[in-house]
Amino acid sequence: MAIHRSPTLLLPAWTRAVASVKLQLKKLPRDVRTRWNSTYRMLSVALEYRKAVERMTEAQANNLRRWELNEREWKIASQLCDILQVSKQSLCGSAPLLTCSV
Repeated sequence: MAIHRSPTLLLPAWTRAVASVKLQLKKLPRDVRTRWNSTYRMLSVALEYRKAVERMTEAQANNLRRWELNEREWKIASQLCDILQVSKQSLCGSAPLLTCSV
């Protein structure tokens, strides 16, 4: 979701969606091709904020319906996040020079 690029429409909607599910306001991290752990960070936050993400994608006014995930896709996202977390832990334990912050 390109929330950071649409402050007039999507950022206020995101703030309301997060508040409605009683979570602390946080921006969704973006997946960055040149940062090896960004996919894990993005999925981890998206899964934690799933209810807010669902509220954002189901609202027609936000025009985000095409990015709405079904139950199977959320399960795949969760499984991928688990795999990436194990990979991150393995890499961070064996390569202390890598930046391993999340």
